[in-house]
Amino acid sequence: MDTHEQYDKITEIFADNLSDIPSEDEDVNIHEDDFDSECSRSDSETVRSAKKHKLVISSVSSSDKVNNSSNEITGDLTFCCDNDNWSTVDILPNLEKFKGNWGVTVIPSEPDSIIAVTNIIFGDDLFAMFCNQLSVYYNQTSGKHKVVNKVLKWSSVTPTEMRKFLGLILLMGHTRKDNWKEYWSTDPLLAIPIFPQTMSRNRFQQIWTFWHFNDNEKMDKSSSRLFKIQPVLEYFVNKFKTVYKPKQQLSLEEGMITWSGRLKFRNYKPCKIVKCGLLVRMVRESDTGYICNMEIYSDERKSLDETVLSILGPNLELWHHVYQDNYYNSVLIANTLLEHKTRVCGTIRVNRGLPQSLQDEASTLKKGEIVFRRKGDILLLIWKDAREVRMISTIHDASFCSTGRKNRDSGEEIIKPMCIVQYNAYMKGLDLADQYFSYCNILRKSAKWTKNVVLYLINCGLFNSFKIFQTLNPQSKIKYKQFLLVVARDWITPKGTEESIDLESNISGPSNIGSKRPPCKDHPQRLSGNMKQHIPVKIPSSEKKKFPTKVCRVCVTHGKRSETRYICKFCAVPLHIGECFTKYHILKKY
Repeated sequence: MDTHEQYDKITEIFADNLSDIPSEDEDVNIHEDDFDSECSRSDSETVRSAKKHKLVISSVSSSDKVNNSSNEITGDLTFCCDNDNWSTVDILPNLEKFKGNWGVTVIPSEPDSIIAVTNIIFGDDLFAMFCNQLSVYYNQTSGKHKVVNKVLKWSSVTPTEMRKFLGLILLMGHTRKDNWKEYWSTDPLLAIPIFPQTMSRNRFQQIWTFWHFNDNEKMDKSSSRLFKIQPVLEYFVNKFKTVYKPKQQLSLEEGMITWSGRLKFRNYKPCKIVKCGLLVRMVRESDTGYICNMEIYSDERKSLDETVLSILGPNLELWHHVYQDNYYNSVLIANTLLEHKTRVCGTIRVNRGLPQSLQDEASTLKKGEIVFRRKGDILLLIWKDAREVRMISTIHDASFCSTGRKNRDSGEEIIKPMCIVQYNAYMKGLDLADQYFSYCNILRKSAKWTKNVVLYLINCGLFNSFKIFQTLNPQSKIKYKQFLLVVARDWITPKGTEESIDLESNISGPSNIGSKRPPCKDHPQRLSGNMKQHIPVKIPSSEKKKFPTKVCRVCVTHGKRSETRYICKFCAVPLHIGECFTKYHILKKY
């Protein structure tokens, strides 16, 4: 084993488990103009580079290059090998047939029903687990909380109530407010009737306070750092891996769960949009973004090859094509994945196995030129664009193809190495998922990192459900936000009852009559003069009170605590019929 191979092996073993750490030489990422669509490998668009020491791309069009190939090639064309057995002869790898069977493996009873598809991932056992752990945590910690007279008396949370709780969190993603208490505001300008109709503010706060995911008493020194969310994480990961099998092209990417508090395995990445949080490694289906597997980084000091094999474990031995960035790529990992019948493509760092002769030759490249080395099925390629782009692939050869785009200045067709074009095309799964997450972000500020993680997992589960629905119903044009509204409507509506909640109720309509407390502020149209819309109606009875009463708004303004059985249907304010009702609707200062 020579010096370079020894250094690479040491680097693999002691590589830090965080991405975006610069190597000894500054790492070069693909230029932003490289994000093109996948190209076809037609003969008219592809330039082969077999047995070429260097391939130069001139300023002429691709068609001229094919017809005048004598002007394209410079340098020594004879066969040569470096001392480290890297050859300058290029071949197209013999790609094996994909052994996997992609598609939905658990077919719902009603494939065209959004609820039936969502229930594949969000089963009754998930809500039962939430309720059980919530009760356990309440029994363990209720004595530590100060008991106030106005605090709502505790009652066990049922799966139906848990669905309502999560349904309201989904709706919070559609209507963003600075403070979650504003969703229960009685101000007519801020009120959203569906929230008090579904659950009282105190009950929501009570469930949120004691929402827990694992029994703390079972935790010991040998427990994982993810112990507190382990049951929920295992539940979702198992669902993701079993209900759907991905296509051949996969991408290994990283996401971030927002968290800025103290945590031993919290990550800080100044180059990311989300700079502080928990690192999540995800294997996705390249074209849809479906999350096939995921691992949350917890600083367990695993080597890089162990990390890659662990996250790709369910998809090995099937000849998947995995696209990943420079942190996960090296010559040793490419060899290891080939042994596990998996091919790989992506960017690579200088210190991950690039031969010195390749690096030396790349220093003389001009824009548009490439230099490559090959050892068996492993291709190492450096392409000169605005900066050097270093690639490793066990899928491609060193040929060029059209990107389907033209240069803005010259109008000439842009061509790039095939491996770079397909890498850019297949590494968009994370961006696609993040785009969907931004449409309806259900993450809420919390003092506990566990709740942020579980809400993120729920978000991933909803996204995967949407992708499964699209797979089963390719003709459907439903959008993601509409999909989530259907799920929220189902969760907040009690099962097996005739009770229904109108999500489109107007804040000025009769939906406010049943509110448990009248609005603190007067309705902006109370002095409109249209007395036809201000109608006194009786306060609806409830299970606790057959003849409920509330304090008259006009009387309490004058220091009298007199109760009434009537309320203005439009203003939702309790008033005595007669003088009080008239004063409230005609006097500015009643």
